[in-house]
Amino acid sequence: MPSIFSKIVLGEIPCHKVWEDEKHLAFLDINPWTYGHTLVIPKAEHDYLFDMPPADYAALHTAAQKVAQLLKDKLGCKRVCSMVVGYEVPHVHIHLLPTDQMSDFIQPGTMGMKEKPDFNGILGKLRVASDLLGQFATAFNARDIGTLKGMFADDATSQVVGSPFPEEHGIEEIVAKSLSHMLDEDTPLTASVAQVDGKGVVLFREAAGKLNAAAWVSEAGGKITRTEYITEWHSAEQLQLIELKSRTQSG
Repeated sequence: MPSIFSKIVLGEIPCHKVWEDEKHLAFLDINPWTYGHTLVIPKAEHDYLFDMPPADYAALHTAAQKVAQLLKDKLGCKRVCSMVVGYEVPHVHIHLLPTDQMSDFIQPGTMGMKEKPDFNGILGKLRVASDLLGQFATAFNARDIGTLKGMFADDATSQVVGSPFPEEHGIEEIVAKSLSHMLDEDTPLTASVAQVDGKGVVLFREAAGKLNAAAWVSEAGGKITRTEYITEWHSAEQLQLIELKSRTQSG
């Protein structure tokens, strides 16, 4: 029987997504123990951590390490503690808990924060810094593919939301596909940065100023780890809403 986490992976239940790759997903715990409490799960269903195939076990911990670094970098905590319990949900998950001191981890006799934090506020902090977005836009407008390539992590991913195109994996595939398409001189686009719902977004416009696409960018360790595009071809109504919000919320 699918667990609640499996339904989150399938998009049947919403979550506050922090990070993902092809095989893993990280999202904020809805009942956090500390500010920024995040769960890292494999997208495949595994009931018990130590029954996982060795390669999957190792990959999950590598994913958790990447997410922990993101939390530490963006939330400014001293350490990210980790814990696996194994009974709450029959789907393997690693708890990542940002802390500044031992007493932040679990208070004696208590479990959880007394008041839930602003989840969207946390996600805003975890989004890519505006200076990196600005660097991306500058390099894009200069058609500087070398600089753009250097801004991505080697294992970065990219996805056009709502399209039939498969997710791209690795910087070489991203350069060969989405970036080369966006830089196509036959339909030249220019990039700019805006704020939408507290998150940085790159806007791609045609020569006449029409919004052609928008991209959310995630990063860790000073590198872009994921881009998610919305385009007029697949999400016209969403793109119109982003255009409206960018004009009212930025500046």
